[in-house]
Amino acid sequence: MKILINCSTLKKGGVLQVAHSFVSELLQRSDHDYYFIFSSALKKDLQTCITEDFGRFFIYDVKPSVFLSLTGHEKKLNVILSEITPDIIFSMFGPTYWNPKCLHLCGYAKASYFYPDSPYIQNMPLSSKFRLFILKKLHLYDFKHFNQGLVTETTDASYRLQHLLPEKKVFTVSNTYNQVFDNPDTWDTSLRLPVFEGITLLSITANYKHKNLSVVPDVIDYLTEKYPAFKFRFVFTLNEGDIKHLDAKSRNYISFLAGCQFTNAHTCIHNQI
Repeated sequence: MKILINCSTLKKGGVLQVAHSFVSELLQRSDHDYYFIFSSALKKDLQTCITEDFGRFFIYDVKPSVFLSLTGHEKKLNVILSEITPDIIFSMFGPTYWNPKCLHLCGYAKASYFYPDSPYIQNMPLSSKFRLFILKKLHLYDFKHFNQGLVTETTDASYRLQHLLPEKKVFTVSNTYNQVFDNPDTWDTSLRLPVFEGITLLSITANYKHKNLSVVPDVIDYLTEKYPAFKFRFVFTLNEGDIKHLDAKSRNYISFLAGCQFTNAHTCIHNQI
């Protein structure tokens, strides 16, 4: 069976971590013929894995637009589709902005669309809520019409998504740790942090607003006042300017690993335990 794995919409954050793990696993399998469309961001994380067999690998970044959200006529992806003629397509995460003439399964990770009671949503300014409303309408049209089934990572997400799109088939596939951690010989140990005798609080994330990272200075103040003997530090895969209003005290408790691949960040901390 020919299976096309579409990762052309992935740019940052947790979706890249999931895709890295999933694709790395498939590259070791020979039960089917796997073909891959990588975004530029994912290619950077997988560059050591795609140095050969270029007939299976394509690099392309979908450029979202209202037109694509409503029509799904993505010309470049259609060209790749006609070249491969797969039996099925699995798009890692949507919206895909693509309505392929082929059996199509799509991952779903837009939690903000079915958690309206989230503090992140409730505390949004009115203009942001309006923008979210428009995006939700466009994206749900995509999820509803451009695939034959959706996949989430938790049973609660599947339950809520099924109620949001009752006519869709929704499946649950739980996530797990990246298999790179089973192979210490493959770890990149070039990244080092200062030796630290305490608790390291690692957050591997892009600077998404719903992560609420602006609260970190207040957390630092609370911990240092309530538990003065507690030794801790935060480590973020962010640029220092991503967290606003950091004073000198807060900077002493935070390390930044901007541009770091997530597996490097994990192993950097692991090697110092």
